[in-house]
Amino acid sequence: IKFFVIQVANVIQYQTANVLIANNFGPGEVTSYNIVYKYFGLLNMAFVIFLTPFWSASTEAYLKGDIHWIKRAMKKYNHLGLLLFAGGLVMLFLASDIYRLWLGEGTVDIPFALSMWGLIYFTAALFATKYVFFLNSISALRIQFYTSMITPLIFIAVTILFIKHYQMGVYAIFIASLIGGFNGIVIAPIQYYQVIHRSKKGIWIK
Repeated sequence: IKFFVIQVANVIQYQTANVLIANNFGPGEVTSYNIVYKYFGLLNMAFVIFLTPFWSASTEAYLKGDIHWIKRAMKKYNHLGLLLFAGGLVMLFLASDIYRLWLGEGTVDIPFALSMWGLIYFTAALFATKYVFFLNSISALRIQFYTSMITPLIFIAVTILFIKHYQMGVYAIFIASLIGGFNGIVIAPIQYYQVIHRSKKGIWIK
């Protein structure tokens, strides 16, 4: 049930993003946002393909107490994340040309700031995903479950603040997503460190 609630919270946040964009900028900007999301989302998609075997393997390693294997695997995924980030920089540099080839000349005008924040968001996702995968693999879901109850609310509140008060563009959605994703970006790495490097129990492994 915890894992299901976490997934529902993620879906709610993504769907709410489209509603907020449509209400504040118009349906045309929803298209721009989703193009950038799908384009840079390729980085995360590629990462998850390599990361998928880690789920079951890390479960087995943790049950066997093979902490060295887990640390070594994390190091490899950090290196992979850096390679994908380098690829993301190339994607950012070529973004305008790719959009033009993908959509046709003059179809959609996508600002550089939106692409840049899209890359930053998915770079953070590359960093966070491996820690979340590991914690899911050992069923350490309690902290993630509790934070998932409030992250959509934080995301909505921060988005409205950025758009209404600070007059930010559609890229505010990506910034708010970074703030709303504090569990994966901040808490999950700390939780991993407490479990693997400091052998902590209690709330950290529940």
